[in-house]
Amino acid sequence: MRTCARAAAVLLTTTIVVGGTAATASAQSTTVKDRATDVLTYSDDDQDGARLGYSASVASGADVRSLKVNHGKKSVTLTYTFAELGADTTISAAIRLKGKKRPAFGLIGTSLRTVGVYSLKGKKVCSARVSAKTGTKGWVKVVVKRSCLKNPTTFQVAANVQADVSTDDTYAFNYDAVSKKNIRTPSWTRFLRAG
Repeated sequence: MRTCARAAAVLLTTTIVVGGTAATASAQSTTVKDRATDVLTYSDDDQDGARLGYSASVASGADVRSLKVNHGKKSVTLTYTFAELGADTTISAAIRLKGKKRPAFGLIGTSLRTVGVYSLKGKKVCSARVSAKTGTKGWVKVVVKRSCLKNPTTFQVAANVQADVSTDDTYAFNYDAVSKKNIRTPSWTRFLRAG
């Protein structure tokens, strides 16, 4: 499981460095629809990532269908919905404050029950509340107190998920960037104001 957490950190860093920008807008909540069957599989033997077909993508446990982000008065809620959520799937997200080029916080899951909030320097700031339903049309809901994020007035989110599929001989994981267009890089939501 340490390897999966390390992969999540690497993918979060990729999100931070490569993630594009979105047009500025204000809203309390937004939903990003993800492309169906856009799961990539990475391994020691294939570090470029191969795209899975429809059935394999759904069965991977990492095929995200949407991400809803809500910026409330006391908390920030991210709700991931899946074609079929697997028990070994973990989530990651980057939170970028308005006016900043780089994210201020990262959410890194080590299981479907544990998500930590980290500063850009890698220091754990707090833990998020997490609930999940595995299986067909599964979901993961992550709730972070606004105070943990230093009470931001406006921010945006980029997210991805991964599922560990390693064997005794090979390290491997399935990956889905939450994006309507790009299968390798998550897209940023529009900016959200506190409700």
